[in-house]
Amino acid sequence: ARHALEVPSEDVALVDVARPTLIIGRKKRPEAFLAEFEWYSPFKYVTGQRSLNWKDLKNQFQQVIWLDTLPFSEKVSPQRQKVIWDSLGQFARQFHVGLTGSGNPSPPVEGGQLMARYPGSESERLAVQVLCSGPNLEYPKRILRAAVDTAEVNMAMLARIDDIAYNAIRNRAMPGCQVMVIHKGQVIFEKAYGYHTYRKRRRVQLSDVYDIASITKVAGTTLATMLMYEFGDLDLSASLKQYYGNTKITLRKDTSSTMILHDNPELVDTLHLDVPNLDELDLSVELIDEGIVDELPFKSSTLAPESTQVSLPVMPTLPDSILSNIQKKSAELTGQGSASRPNKSVSEKKVPKVRSSIAVLSRTSNIFTLTPAELLTHHSGLQPGLPLRGLLTPVDTLPLSDTTRYWGAPHPDFPIEVAQNIFLRQTLQDSVWQLMKHLLLFKNKPYQYSDINMVLLQRTIDTINQASIATYLEEKLYGPLGLQHLCYLPRETLPVKRIVPTELDLGWRRQLLRGYVHDPTAALMGGIAGNAGIFSNVRDLAILGQLLLNKGTYGQKRFFSPETVVKFTKRRKGHRAYGFDMPPERGTYLISQYASDQTFGHTGFTGTCLWIDPVNDLIFVFLSNRVHPSSRNWRLNRLRVRQRMHDAAYRAIGF
Repeated sequence: ARHALEVPSEDVALVDVARPTLIIGRKKRPEAFLAEFEWYSPFKYVTGQRSLNWKDLKNQFQQVIWLDTLPFSEKVSPQRQKVIWDSLGQFARQFHVGLTGSGNPSPPVEGGQLMARYPGSESERLAVQVLCSGPNLEYPKRILRAAVDTAEVNMAMLARIDDIAYNAIRNRAMPGCQVMVIHKGQVIFEKAYGYHTYRKRRRVQLSDVYDIASITKVAGTTLATMLMYEFGDLDLSASLKQYYGNTKITLRKDTSSTMILHDNPELVDTLHLDVPNLDELDLSVELIDEGIVDELPFKSSTLAPESTQVSLPVMPTLPDSILSNIQKKSAELTGQGSASRPNKSVSEKKVPKVRSSIAVLSRTSNIFTLTPAELLTHHSGLQPGLPLRGLLTPVDTLPLSDTTRYWGAPHPDFPIEVAQNIFLRQTLQDSVWQLMKHLLLFKNKPYQYSDINMVLLQRTIDTINQASIATYLEEKLYGPLGLQHLCYLPRETLPVKRIVPTELDLGWRRQLLRGYVHDPTAALMGGIAGNAGIFSNVRDLAILGQLLLNKGTYGQKRFFSPETVVKFTKRRKGHRAYGFDMPPERGTYLISQYASDQTFGHTGFTGTCLWIDPVNDLIFVFLSNRVHPSSRNWRLNRLRVRQRMHDAAYRAIGF
């Protein structure tokens, strides 16, 4: 191929994916080039037209890519062209790429790189890979998109993912989903299915983002912890007290609302609410699906609902960590878990069955005595979720004169937006921290999956950095990686139409949640929390997975040392690494039966999962909004959608 002879030398300057790029080309858009470039960096594509304000463009972009010959309209005079060239010649980084295979390349600009000609769609993708990763494309560097080698991958087996997805949508396990499979650094499957909601008004696109729920624990909090550990800012074995100024806690007399009863170690009910009958709740899903109830908007001036709105039943609001335990248990009770693994000795301790929490709770508890390692492995002794019942009063049941909690418009005293036109008083967020500080710990610190572990770790990271974990990750990781979709608070950076809605919240916020975090604990913390809050598409999550498979490098950059990646992804206790979940040594779980015992990742309550298998060099990402319109719809588990898709991915590579 001609381009193979014209690939530039190793020392060619690479496109900085952390910076927005201006791409200037002809009127006919090079779709393959642009679709590939979207994987790497934000960009704006323009043609050389008279109407463009080149001065403003130069202020917005720090690098420019010229495609083919001079892309100016014939109406642009040579004098005007020279002015434009002189202006854009001040760009610090310039690249020139020939895509048509004919004609002269753009006039060279001092300091610019003259790249090769890349005719054809496959070569257009190669051109992007060379620009962003360099001419040496040997794996691993970045995720590549090219024709799949059918001798190595069974495409018919991958096609089974289609059948599983369409069957799940027909059975209303979810309105739609995104699926991606990466093998040996190459995309072998990438597809979006269904719609945002059952009303079928907007199809799911690969650029749409989902609430990934507890995958935030690894894609956000754990990766931030790895960075802190890498820079020497956080000691995994040191107690948290060294990072806080005031660690003194005066224990008050506990009431039933601040303690938990472990009548069943699997079905934990922090808020003392009965677990509803699953079949009955499925009926409520159908009612909402048919459009009897859609959403309950609020006026900006008041929290009272519109007079024309239907009266909604009040459903109990449970933290997602509590419902996750219910979710896993329901799958086991109905025999819908994944294939059982061989029985082995289990090193983790189960929460003891007791009639009263007093028998197992330490009266000298202090959360500041915990270590990051204990939080990461969920062996801290903390309960699954915070006792939030008193803070989650349905907003439309409050009297209009009650402004102690919520406000219907932005206000200095109410800065926390928990839903559309619902703003939370700052002091309530402080109350959440006080609740956390006064939690009692189980004496022997048995294994107990808990949102509080990651929330406490996130707050510690924020305290050390004196900045939000969202800001820290964007500066240190997400930005340099060129992630364009993964973010906290998506309504601030993305069009709302690209955000897939989650639940019609009948228990607290009384509206359809779209771009507001589903988990109530994370919502009370302003949408940025250690346990939930990130929204993403499958592509950006796959990039994070490849970063870890590459032992800390991606593209030409190193973010973690190999030792740090190994330390955090190594099995510690039971099915937990540091932050990451792993296949259980026995029993059932939401993962393929073929996954190696070194596979790591996490699931999310909203119907998501990310699994990274270093033994078989496989990444599987699945995102859905199975909680729409009701989180009490467990059909995704009953149909074993995630497990069966994951199985199909493994069988496609020879299992």
